[in-house]
Amino acid sequence: MKRKLLFIGLLTALLVIGLDSCKKESEAKEPPTCDFSIKAEGLKITFTAVATNTDTYAWNFGDGQTSTEANPVHTYADGGEYEVKLVVTGEGGSAEKKIKVTVTPGLEDIKIMLTGGPGAANGKTWVLKTDSPVDGDGASAIEPNMLVLIPIPADFYGWMGKERLDGKKEEYTFKYDGSFKIDTKNDTVLAISLYAFFNGITVDQSNTPYGTCRATGYVQPAGATWEIRESDITVDAITNPSETTVPPAHGNVVFSGKKWLSLSPGSFLGFLDFSTSSNIIIKSISPTQLRVAIMVCMYQGAAAPGGADFANLPTYMYHMTFIPKP
Repeated sequence: MKRKLLFIGLLTALLVIGLDSCKKESEAKEPPTCDFSIKAEGLKITFTAVATNTDTYAWNFGDGQTSTEANPVHTYADGGEYEVKLVVTGEGGSAEKKIKVTVTPGLEDIKIMLTGGPGAANGKTWVLKTDSPVDGDGASAIEPNMLVLIPIPADFYGWMGKERLDGKKEEYTFKYDGSFKIDTKNDTVLAISLYAFFNGITVDQSNTPYGTCRATGYVQPAGATWEIRESDITVDAITNPSETTVPPAHGNVVFSGKKWLSLSPGSFLGFLDFSTSSNIIIKSISPTQLRVAIMVCMYQGAAAPGGADFANLPTYMYHMTFIPKP
């Protein structure tokens, strides 16, 4: 009888220990949960994991870079949309979370990408990309959506002749201190035909079907500067780009939420034109590409009596791409 009671006691103890062990094992293997939050400061993003029952973290920032920290800080090379994924693992398995993150460069980020940063003593030099058309470049009316209605023609730069080649194109150098230099080539610059005509600086036989030409005699004013702004831009523009009547219908167009490049009087980017074109909307920028919308003046009634008074009103936006000097 005593043996039987002893056996029952031992069996009970083993069952209690086993159940307790299973309970502890079950508690230790709770599946992990995974989430995260972000805080953006321009291109610099702080990621904070919100996870439980987790031992390890594996981040993929969507740009080829990764991290195993719980709360990493990551700086993207340029703006855009990135799919960020976090995978956490623990004794209870793994879990993951994906979020699409839109990264928008701040003013300081843009300044660094445009100039090379404070450590670039000679600044950063850009040239117009002319080897092949870029999708999204072309012409639009002057309106806030900046919808490109006329894609850039395949032969647009072919009309430039040798001036489209590396070493023959105007060079635009931006320095971090705010100074700006235009290095002209062949003693000529790209210009809008109407402006060149009114100023008597058109190079013979250089007019193109696209309202551009080469102009001579340009000298950049001393002490030229640049700055980036993000206040609203209000432009008095001709309503119908093909308008020929005098006076043309025109009115204020307001661009909100844009970052734009303001050049000092007499300077330009891409095309020499009336002063309106010194305010240039930055569509996007990365270390390897600058995409802009430039307002150009091509009023078709400018030669009619009284039309010259409206020649400096913009009619189109030219959407162009610049790249660092090769």
